[in-house]
Amino acid sequence: MTSPSAPIASLVWPSSRAGEALESIVRVAGRPARTFLPGHASLEDAARELGLEAEPLSVRYGDIDVLLGTSAPALLRIAGASPSDEHQLIALLDANTKRAHIVTPDHTVRTVALATLRDALYGHAEGVHGARIEGILARTPLSSRDRTRARAALLREQVRELPLDAGWALRISPATPFLDQLRSAGVIRMLRATTIAHAVSFALSLLAWWVIGRGALSGHLDRGWLYAWALVLATLVPIRVLTAWWQGIASVRAGLLLKQRMLLGALNLVPDAIRSQGTGQLLGRVIEVDAVEDLAMHGGFVSLVALVELGIAVPVLALGPSGLASVLAFVAWLAFAGSLIYRFARRWLAWSHARITMTQDMVEGMLGHRTRVAQEDSTHWHDGEDRALAAYAEATRALDRVNTAITGLLPRGWMLLGFAALAPAFMGGAASPEKLAVGIGGVLLARSALMRITAGLTSLVGALAAWKHAAPLFDAAACPKAPASARIPPVTTAHDGAELPEAMTLLDVRHLDFRYRPEAAPVLRDVTFRIRHGERILVEGPSGSGKSTFGSVLAGLRTHDAGLVLLRGLDQKSLGAPTWRRHIAAAPQFHENHILSETLAFNVLLGRRWPPRREDLHEAETVCRELGLGPVLEKMPGGLMERVGETGWQLSHGERSRVYLARALLQGAELVILDESFASLDPETQKQALECAMKRAPSLVVIAHP
Repeated sequence: MTSPSAPIASLVWPSSRAGEALESIVRVAGRPARTFLPGHASLEDAARELGLEAEPLSVRYGDIDVLLGTSAPALLRIAGASPSDEHQLIALLDANTKRAHIVTPDHTVRTVALATLRDALYGHAEGVHGARIEGILARTPLSSRDRTRARAALLREQVRELPLDAGWALRISPATPFLDQLRSAGVIRMLRATTIAHAVSFALSLLAWWVIGRGALSGHLDRGWLYAWALVLATLVPIRVLTAWWQGIASVRAGLLLKQRMLLGALNLVPDAIRSQGTGQLLGRVIEVDAVEDLAMHGGFVSLVALVELGIAVPVLALGPSGLASVLAFVAWLAFAGSLIYRFARRWLAWSHARITMTQDMVEGMLGHRTRVAQEDSTHWHDGEDRALAAYAEATRALDRVNTAITGLLPRGWMLLGFAALAPAFMGGAASPEKLAVGIGGVLLARSALMRITAGLTSLVGALAAWKHAAPLFDAAACPKAPASARIPPVTTAHDGAELPEAMTLLDVRHLDFRYRPEAAPVLRDVTFRIRHGERILVEGPSGSGKSTFGSVLAGLRTHDAGLVLLRGLDQKSLGAPTWRRHIAAAPQFHENHILSETLAFNVLLGRRWPPRREDLHEAETVCRELGLGPVLEKMPGGLMERVGETGWQLSHGERSRVYLARALLQGAELVILDESFASLDPETQKQALECAMKRAPSLVVIAHP
């Protein structure tokens, strides 16, 4: 590594080599990486190709120091020497409070002072404000050193509140194999260190037991042995503190990774997979996700410690006075413990099923209470609930019986059996005090291991039961996303009224079939048509004819059973769902859309970058006014930044429909699909909104009733 004074100019990458810089960071960090294939349309796609997520870093200049300390690994964007020069990149590998390690274009790692990176990020601001600051300093009598410090202070104060697009933070994608995520976060390394520390701790505990037992059983205990015993116990304290620290950090990191993966899985779920599930089922699944984390983290660590203790207990028992007899007794007791845990697992699964079913029914009953009051005889309102409670109570009693046997019988029964195996050697007087001490220590260690293993395995059984409901979310996160946006050829807009050539086909549908269920009749059969760039298409038909289903298939929200749907020659599987939806935006029907409990700006800019830039907010306000939402903005004290309430309760039905319309138009997609978006509008507002959609959407499909 070079000294921190290495010139920054020799350490930067040209923006044209951004993908290579990404790959170099991955390889230097020790993670396997595929060879980067150039030609991606965005850095985010290139990062996804390498198993990473590139998160844009938009900060204020005043927060640069915090950014450098927390964002690594990252690609930092440095402005060129002049506005016409291309941006340059710094491949930041890691950083501390004073120095940073960066990967250079020759694929070596160098060390630079953190202040050097800070000055590089201030380069653009210096080019804009430097001349004015120099003019101020020219009239001030200062030494060279003081002038440099004053110049830096004035520059930072001048631009402190201005925004800076600093580059991209690089994070391992939640879609990568979970073991790779744990390894990248250092969880595997911490678990390995925790296991070794536990083994050392138990070895020292045995040594302390041997020292004190030897003196007590031999009838005399001199001062030297007491000092040795106290020294061993004192050594145990920092080791156990360090073990608890590593275990806590590993637990927090693993839990964070699990939550991220579950959240990505929830976003990746195919709508048809959850459309038939009620609110109670979805709530039950969320609850079980929390149970998986709590029970798996607790049970996993406890079981790991128990396995270490079991591994030490067996040879310690073998070294005792009874030797083989103690080991065989312990193995037999472990087999008995296994049978009890197996019974516990079956009882837990039955209890968990009864609990989840009751939770789901309760939530669904609460949602449908008005219907039940109106349609069901009051004497039968709680029949189902009574049966569910009775089944749950019986499952709880069966589970408690087995749990009592595990927690009460296993450790106490082993103590009796273990000391019974030592009794012949103790009564015969042939065993030395040292061997008796080791034998007693082995029995107590085996008891501790039994208590831990039963506690850990019972928690893991609970996690396994919860996993049956959480697994779909975990698996959905691994759905492949092909970063192929760069392979989509660019579109050139045709003149109005001009006949577009075959090459200008935007969306090509061939022999499309769709069924809601495999055994059901097709809703869409042998549909073939194409949409060219710049076309405006009206899809009409009676209710239930499949118009909305057709729009959902085009938008990638439903998967067709047969045929092809091609976006400029590529299907959705080749492009990946995110790329498909960047090019095709949809405003589904009113009942399938939603307004979140956030600001109006947040709701209309969903699908674009966040936080927004000034031009994003300006465009959002312009579109809202073109849709006739100007009076709404004017009566809101905060304008676009006014919170509209969950489900948009502060907005009328027609205003919400126009928010959904603005959301679709602001995504910048090539094709916009509007499903019944104008149905709730009066004729004048409908005309105004349609004109806005016709002007803003490059290509447009409107679904409506005749």
